[in-house]
Amino acid sequence: MELVIKKILLATDFSKNAWQALRYAAALAKQNKAQVTCLHVLPELPKELNYSGGPNLLYGYGPGYSGVPVSDPKIGDSGRREQISREGRERAEEMARDHIRNLILKLKAENAQTVVSPQHSLIRMGNPVEAILDETESGAYDMLIMGRRGHGKLRGPRTGGVALGVVSRSAIPVLVVGTPKH
Repeated sequence: MELVIKKILLATDFSKNAWQALRYAAALAKQNKAQVTCLHVLPELPKELNYSGGPNLLYGYGPGYSGVPVSDPKIGDSGRREQISREGRERAEEMARDHIRNLILKLKAENAQTVVSPQHSLIRMGNPVEAILDETESGAYDMLIMGRRGHGKLRGPRTGGVALGVVSRSAIPVLVVGTPKH
């Protein structure tokens, strides 16, 4: 059996470890003439939290707690909860796409011959583990690369909860990348 890597899924939460994972994905893609698709999952908030009225909108809450807002404080408190939710979601998706584009530009500045393209980026909403696993199944990827956050003992001694959940259930190989010590 020949090992073939032609489609790589990079799951990113915009953390330092996800940046390192992007660098690995770019290197493996170049070596294997593979395509990299970047996936970011926006957490879906419970209805009670998706709109809290007035100045208490959840601005700043976002994927991987990375500052991508789910609701937009510019819309105001006019009782248009669904519009706020929809517009906030659209804004969060656009901010996530912009962030992916900026990371790829940073990668290209580091290595001009990178094969990673912002045209191959996906934004999903929901549970990160489920969304990542769903994408690996529906996209016919050969490999998944992701960073680990490592939030503490409750989620495993050195692996983040999302990474652990994905690794334990993935049908394809998963490369989990941490931050180098240097």
